[in-house]
Amino acid sequence: MPIRLIFVTIAIILSIGLFLAGAESGQTAFPGVNGQIVFQSDREGDRDIYVVSLDGAPPTKITNDSASDHDPAWSRDGTKIVFQSERHGNSEIYIMDADGGAVVRLTDNDSEDWDPAFSPDGTTIVFTADRDGNDEVYVMNANGKGPQTNISNSPLFDGAAAFSPDGSKIAFTTSRDGKSEVYVMNPDGGNPVNLTNRPATDDENPSWSPDGSKIAYSANGDIYVMNANGSDPENVTDNDSGSDNSPTWSPDGSMIAFTSDRSGNIDVFVMSAGGGGQTNITNDPASDGVPDWGRVTPTPVNTLWGDNDCSGSVGAADTLLGLRHDAGLSTETGDCPEIGELIYLQDASLRRWGDADCDGAVALPDSLKLLRYHGGLGVAPPAGCPLIGAAVTIE
Repeated sequence: MPIRLIFVTIAIILSIGLFLAGAESGQTAFPGVNGQIVFQSDREGDRDIYVVSLDGAPPTKITNDSASDHDPAWSRDGTKIVFQSERHGNSEIYIMDADGGAVVRLTDNDSEDWDPAFSPDGTTIVFTADRDGNDEVYVMNANGKGPQTNISNSPLFDGAAAFSPDGSKIAFTTSRDGKSEVYVMNPDGGNPVNLTNRPATDDENPSWSPDGSKIAYSANGDIYVMNANGSDPENVTDNDSGSDNSPTWSPDGSMIAFTSDRSGNIDVFVMSAGGGGQTNITNDPASDGVPDWGRVTPTPVNTLWGDNDCSGSVGAADTLLGLRHDAGLSTETGDCPEIGELIYLQDASLRRWGDADCDGAVALPDSLKLLRYHGGLGVAPPAGCPLIGAAVTIE
């Protein structure tokens, strides 16, 4: 397609989009449909692991061992749970299927290993261990094979670690400054940065929002939410009748589950991400806590990068969808993601559907790049962004 025709086409389509503008654009959804919450409970005597939904059904017990099983965490695809257990004498890390089957021991060490969590791509587990005489953050392969590496290397407490949704950072709790603070570091332990740095509070147990823009954490008996750079902390529970801790975000980013003893014993509560509607969902006289919220993984969609309507080709219709999004019009495409929706690619990178140049926004430059591609012209994306027309698998 000649360049002049490309620009004429843009002008025509944009004029149509602006003429039709007026409908409200849909709210961008985070990747992931809210699934079950996994948590620990001693309601039957021994501490075991349970899952519960928000439909009012009673929790389901998925471990049944005479030893203590606790600190469960989901894999991002919802198929595995990693947890801590004393079933072989001391605290070790184990992995099992989501229904409690196929339990495999991952660590075998004379020291204590606990508080595990998966990386976004499911290949790595971060955990806490006292192997060098004090508590440190370690990483290992998700199958337990190969080196298990201390990445925090501080003489004081480091633990309660969690990967960011894109895998580029690890948030963790540390007392290296004399009190509990929330830090972030690179996955190899480099570039540690204090995010909280608030002398009046003990800050701990960080949890990333699904889009990576926020971190929930506990401080002095309440749940706070701050920006991922540590700015604008907000007390979202503001509860004087008990202690709230161990926050975890729902996969769609709209809610937070947490542990609280405000009812007289320890239970799992849920609330909106802003703190509204705080509700006890376990409500048992036993101790229930340390929740982690799993996601329901949709059937993967195989398509082409830039194929906004998932039709199997990149053409003018995809440009029109992008322009409709820019104009605030509906862009529903059936089983294909909504334009502007945050999605995961097969490589676990987080992208916005329709963002052809991966700059974090869906705007006119993306439509121009699609038209250039459709016209047989070169389109060079930045590093890490798929080529327009490249085959991708999205969730």
